[in-house]
Amino acid sequence: MSIVLGLAAGDSPKVSPCTLEVGLNIRSVDVVSEHGTMHRDGPSITEPGDPWTGPEWTTTTSKPFSHDGDSAVLKAEVEVDIRSIAPGSVVRLRGMSTEPGFNMLGELVVPISWTGTDPNGVQKALVTGINPIGSGVRKINNVIDWYAEVREPGVRQPTVEFLGRTSPLTCWVLKGAPRNATEVKAKPTPRRLDYAVNVYSTAEDNMGRKAHPLALAGDVVRMQGKHYLAIRHYEPEDAWRISETWSMRPPGCSCFSIINNSILVLEMVGHPGDFDLTTFTASPNNPARAIEGSLAEPAYTQSVLGDTWQVFLFDDRNTRYGFMGGTGGANYYEAVLRYKVGSRTFYMPGGTNRIYENPDDVLRVFRTMAWARWDYRAKEWRVMRVIHTYTGVGRDSPIGIRFARAED
Repeated sequence: MSIVLGLAAGDSPKVSPCTLEVGLNIRSVDVVSEHGTMHRDGPSITEPGDPWTGPEWTTTTSKPFSHDGDSAVLKAEVEVDIRSIAPGSVVRLRGMSTEPGFNMLGELVVPISWTGTDPNGVQKALVTGINPIGSGVRKINNVIDWYAEVREPGVRQPTVEFLGRTSPLTCWVLKGAPRNATEVKAKPTPRRLDYAVNVYSTAEDNMGRKAHPLALAGDVVRMQGKHYLAIRHYEPEDAWRISETWSMRPPGCSCFSIINNSILVLEMVGHPGDFDLTTFTASPNNPARAIEGSLAEPAYTQSVLGDTWQVFLFDDRNTRYGFMGGTGGANYYEAVLRYKVGSRTFYMPGGTNRIYENPDDVLRVFRTMAWARWDYRAKEWRVMRVIHTYTGVGRDSPIGIRFARAED
């Protein structure tokens, strides 16, 4: 053949894989540098299937995988059928693709003890990426064309053979290995990875691939909280489903659901940093000071003329912005993504685009703290007496910390 290993990526000869009595064939490609946490899709996004094991490609199967990006390089174990090649021959393998990170190089030596009489002799070679996978969380789906340069002992001119094309390998390029991947709600599946990578890559488009991790996390929380509705609630294991609420009437879900969904996205893509969910509320005795917890535990109640009044935090959904006579918009707390950077801690309230360093500012996403009674006709809590005003009518909550888009 007149094929050379210096062929440009994507230039493939119009020939079939080698099936001659003398030659080589690719049997399997096992990516050994992948994260190794993949599960099959289950009945729904909230239900992962069984662990997905085995090589990423064989002559009859393929398996998707996830991998670190940036400076990381792909490493794979390639299993090759060898036919009638002299013992001691050096076989230099080259994988070529239009995806730079899928270009690989490696070699094997045919054992001296091998006689070459076995028509299905199998050898393995470790191949390593020529280029780093590169920055940017994304999904790759591309083929690899494989070539082999064979140098037999005593033969000056090497021969080059086309071994064939491995069908598209599917790889999700992540910031790091998926976090908490042993938990049912965080097990990586193709459906979950598609979802998380789509959200996170949009945040990278918005903020820049080199943006501070805090800025990227904040943009994820902002996007996932674009519709807010306190009464529609998803537990952590079901928070993958919040996007279905965006087409409901009215759209949206609770701040608790938004933050849990954001955490699932960040964990799935291996986002760096120390982050979790917490909730902030306040006591009627000191309403301007944020404390972790909920006004439901314990509830503040009193009996007034046969009615039971209870303390809540009221938001913009209240018909009078949390002031006397208004109905709706009652909350026990505000759920936030708590993110630690060194010795500093930041808070991102669900359903907002805010990042605060002072937890007291979190309370100012509400309008008021007030006593309210249940209105059986309106089927809502009605404000009876305001305890404290956080953000007056016509005013907005503090802007907090803002990030400019980082240059890529």
